[in-house]
Amino acid sequence: MTKIAILGANGRLGRVVAKAFIDAGFDVRTVTRTGKVPAELAGATAVAGDALDRQSLIRATEGVDIIFNGLNPIYTDWGKCLPMAENVMAACHANGTVHLFPGTVYNYGS
Repeated sequence: MTKIAILGANGRLGRVVAKAFIDAGFDVRTVTRTGKVPAELAGATAVAGDALDRQSLIRATEGVDIIFNGLNPIYTDWGKCLPMAENVMAACHANGTVHLFPGTVYNYGS
C-alpha cells in the first residue's frame, strides 16, 4: 500500500487532501506540529513534526512514499516559507520520496 505524509494536515488544503487520500485507500500519515488532527481524518496516523526543524521533519516522514506539502503560513510569516521548503526537500531526499505540492493555494478561497 502506498504511504503518503500530509504536511499541514490541520490547514484547509492539507485537510481536504488528507481526506481524499484516506478515502482512496492510501496509508495516510498526517504531520503537524502538535501531532493532532481533526476527527474527520480518522484512519490516518497522526505524527508530530515541525517543518522548521529539518531533523524532526525527516523523522516524521520516514518510511513514506510520497510527501504532500500543504504548508501555507499566513502572510506575516512568509519569511518561513523558504526554510520550510528547504526542509521538505531535505526530507524527500533523505527518505527517497516523491514531493507532491500545489502550484498555488490562492484559487481555493478563504
